[in-house]
Amino acid sequence: MRPAAFFILTFLLVTLPLDTLARGGGGRSSGGSRSGGGGFSGGSGYSSGGYRDRDRSDYDRPYRRSSYLDYLRPSYWDPYPYSRWYDRRRSRDDLFFVLLLLGVVAKFLRGGIRSRRSSTPVAGIFGTAAGPVRQKADQTETLFRGLAKHDPRFEWETTLQAIRRAFLTLQEAWCLRDYRSMAPLVFTHLRKAHESQIGTMIRHREINKMEEVEILSIRIIHLVVDAAKNGYSFSALIEAKARDYTLDEGSGKILRGSLEIEPFEEFWTFQHDGRQWLLREIDQVDASPLLTEPNSVVLQNSTLNEEEPLMPNLDPRAKISRWIRGQGKRNPIWEENRMRNYGRTAALSYIDCLETRNLSNLSAISKAEFIRFLEETFRKSPDHKLEYRNLCTKSAEITWVSESPPAFNVTVKMHAQRVILERERVIQSDPDVQPFDLILQFNEISSPNRFVLSSVKMFKR
Repeated sequence: MRPAAFFILTFLLVTLPLDTLARGGGGRSSGGSRSGGGGFSGGSGYSSGGYRDRDRSDYDRPYRRSSYLDYLRPSYWDPYPYSRWYDRRRSRDDLFFVLLLLGVVAKFLRGGIRSRRSSTPVAGIFGTAAGPVRQKADQTETLFRGLAKHDPRFEWETTLQAIRRAFLTLQEAWCLRDYRSMAPLVFTHLRKAHESQIGTMIRHREINKMEEVEILSIRIIHLVVDAAKNGYSFSALIEAKARDYTLDEGSGKILRGSLEIEPFEEFWTFQHDGRQWLLREIDQVDASPLLTEPNSVVLQNSTLNEEEPLMPNLDPRAKISRWIRGQGKRNPIWEENRMRNYGRTAALSYIDCLETRNLSNLSAISKAEFIRFLEETFRKSPDHKLEYRNLCTKSAEITWVSESPPAFNVTVKMHAQRVILERERVIQSDPDVQPFDLILQFNEISSPNRFVLSSVKMFKR
């Protein structure tokens, strides 16, 4: 009955009529809004009709039909009083209706609060209760447990312990802005990326707090095994909850986040280095293609199982992956995971370069022409400075490849609060974190055999 009650309540709010005298002028809402246009003082202002003495014509005007929802709008109230007889008649009817409405709302809200407290929180659109995700996880974990019978690296409880340890250790290291405890649990490229982000927090004098962290569930949703190449990796969907906020180091003021405990989800991908599972990358669930990719397990040059994707596969991505595997036979540097890692590392180096104007890290992985372009850009605006606060890398995907000349693009999805300063004074700032994409183009060079960054484009989403 609760959905029906909610529908009826909404219908009454929106449609129930109230006879009111029509007013002259534009009212408060006829000017510009606070967020755009002319602002509070632009346009016609609070009341373009203005104040004036009343005459008999005011009472003879036709009524307009309105809704009780208008009571909630500041623009509803007239700048001058109604007639005494009209106010008395309307006030009796309105008072009765408002009291009745408040009673219905209170009863409805009490029922809603009880139902929310008695239910388990579901974190996001890819929660473990979602059918396709749960089905993919069930199949992947069955495959994972089957491999454990023949290969100790897939032992179930040991793997879950490795995931929990890495997850909780990273939250602690991030809050302390000290990565030493996490360094043995990740690959080098990810350690460098995280240390760069921690350095940015220190430079901005910000401290990220993660309190009362609790892992709600861990589901393994993707598995890749290639025994011939000694390649073993899996991706886990981690659901957790925590109180997550960012403080200003000097004042202690909360800059971002919330003191409420809120759920969140992430994809964590681990790869075996021959001794243990190490964290290779972290993707946000709303930006990762992992759910569309089939599991692939190849043992001794034969495919044990390669399940079909449970969600429609994206043909362009599949074609790119096949093309990269073909290029890998010609040159081993064409390896998809390694290429994505190039993109992540280069994206963070590029943002760091924009903030510090220090080109040393970016010069080591970029073409000379690109570095000269950045130098010229910095020279034209010596007094301006950029800051990307609360920077987060959501995902990195290869979106374009070329055979002649050998090149590829990596699209890195990120978010940050961009702040522009002039002589250390803020002249423009995003109100909060905003999503954006970096498209980085890499070219293959033969001496030495590696990829170099040739261009970067930034797009706001």
